[in-house]
Amino acid sequence: MKNKNVMYYLRLKAFVFGEYYASTILSFLLPVSTLFFSVFSLILADFVTGYIAAKMRGEKIESRKMWRSAYKCIAFLIILIGCHSIDTNILSSMPDVPFLNVSTAAMMSLLIVITELKSIDENIFSAFGWSYWGLIEEKISVLKFLKFKKNSEL
Repeated sequence: MKNKNVMYYLRLKAFVFGEYYASTILSFLLPVSTLFFSVFSLILADFVTGYIAAKMRGEKIESRKMWRSAYKCIAFLIILIGCHSIDTNILSSMPDVPFLNVSTAAMMSLLIVITELKSIDENIFSAFGWSYWGLIEEKISVLKFLKFKKNSEL
């Protein structure tokens, strides 16, 4: 009888201990959860468009290549956690400087989003033959030309 009470106590203690650390980790990750879910959704879209593009090209679908998406999710999660810990532990203790008010996790997720959008565009171009990235580059180059023209007139 005594042995059952000790086991019950140890299980309860382990549950409370695990619950404490799980809630601590989740509360630390909550500020970057929207960034991770947006990056995760783009990785999923890249996976789907890559699958469609491979089917349209007639390539054989291999599970080895599909694991790249899982590796990207894990790598990007680690990157976002690292950037968030830099924000909370290092940059929060620094004095208020205007350019330091931007989150490094947000900047890194912007770079990841651009990379994933470019990859999705390559998959769409491979499957259907048109590119939305080319349209964006066209518009940006026109804007750069207008800005340059405006500066040269001064």
